[in-house]
Amino acid sequence: MRILLTGPPLHGHMTPLVAVGSALRVAGHDVHVLCTSEFVASAEERGLTAHLYRAAWSADEFSVPRVDVASRRAHTVFDAYQKSAASHFSDLVARILPGVVVADTVASYVRDRAGSAQTAWLSPTAVSHEVVATPVVAGRRQPVLVALAPFLQAHAAQLPAHVHLIGTEPPRGPEPAASRSRLLVSAGTSFNDDLTLFVDAATAVDGTDLHAVIATGSREASTRLERRLPRADVRAWVDQATELSRAAVFVTAGGAGSIQQAVLLGTPLIVVAQSHEQRGYGAAIEAAGVGVVLDPARVTPDVLTRRIQRLRSSRRVREALRARAAEIRALDFAGCAVRVVEEAAA
Repeated sequence: MRILLTGPPLHGHMTPLVAVGSALRVAGHDVHVLCTSEFVASAEERGLTAHLYRAAWSADEFSVPRVDVASRRAHTVFDAYQKSAASHFSDLVARILPGVVVADTVASYVRDRAGSAQTAWLSPTAVSHEVVATPVVAGRRQPVLVALAPFLQAHAAQLPAHVHLIGTEPPRGPEPAASRSRLLVSAGTSFNDDLTLFVDAATAVDGTDLHAVIATGSREASTRLERRLPRADVRAWVDQATELSRAAVFVTAGGAGSIQQAVLLGTPLIVVAQSHEQRGYGAAIEAAGVGVVLDPARVTPDVLTRRIQRLRSSRRVREALRARAAEIRALDFAGCAVRVVEEAAA
């Protein structure tokens, strides 16, 4: 079966979409993805056929400097994405004639442009009533895959039958190190204009047995920080799974994919939440016992030092990480995704 994937050019959205595509490819399907240049390599590495379009902006350029403009900026960005991708999507559907389209839930243009293809939806974030109210086709709602573990989705047990929690793809990389000597710090691609968090985190472990590895999500930010933090390992991008397998603690803005990857690799979390959604995930990881959430305005090197020490020494946190990791693995990310998409085509 020929399957077409489409979603906005942001890492938090494209990473689970490409992972679902990879599972479908392994299951024997002909999988295509409409994407911007920064995702071509990862798609092709997984055996997907990439179709390039040019967006009005790129993932490297997307940045939200302040919390209070995050929602407004996100809407602006997604509007630009819709305009950039819609016509390319229509042309591609007419050209390759997919049997199924798997679309990110923000790709609203798919609803009237998928032609005769069946549609399944993928959400990389917690879903609301509006998101799960998908069109009814042949007496059944179009299915929604949610790339979250139950502990990150409010009211998970009450989700309707066409909504499927699939968690995240298990990390591809080394097994967790027996001795963890690093502090991994990342603010993702959305909240990296303010470098204060990176500086505070590096200062927090200065003179300790931990070495700070900082992923800025921005080449320009990395250049600025390298001069200020000569003892830290500062990079624009890192192989997150590899670094998490070596990290004693992960300081993060709190994206869902990053949280789940850290849990699977047994790395406790400090979530410095920058958006309403991330604050929700922060509260969820505290309730699950796998980390703590901090208000960005109250983060200092001393506060981070104390939190790092507590997380590293807590047996209860280690046990909670093992339990939540087992919960994610039990969802069977690849198997569930393939089953739901194949059923959508039936």
